[in-house]
Amino acid sequence: MEDWTVILRRPDGHLEFEHVEAESFVIERGPLSKNSRIRYYVLRDSDRAEGARFSEKDIVGIRKGRHIDVTAKPDWDW
Repeated sequence: MEDWTVILRRPDGHLEFEHVEAESFVIERGPLSKNSRIRYYVLRDSDRAEGARFSEKDIVGIRKGRHIDVTAKPDWDW
């Protein structure tokens, strides 16, 4: 199992970091309807059991590991 950090944007604009243990992650359509436009990031363990599910609209990113450098600044040269 690997450690993953899921970066979420909350409705108030703040970022939240969720740590999940999983073997892999995939993007799937909404579970309630075959024609759903909602997509989810689903993290699964080695037995393919779902460990966590996050809505695509809430996700900022997924990183392998537990350490996120929140002091890093973009390298833009405007």
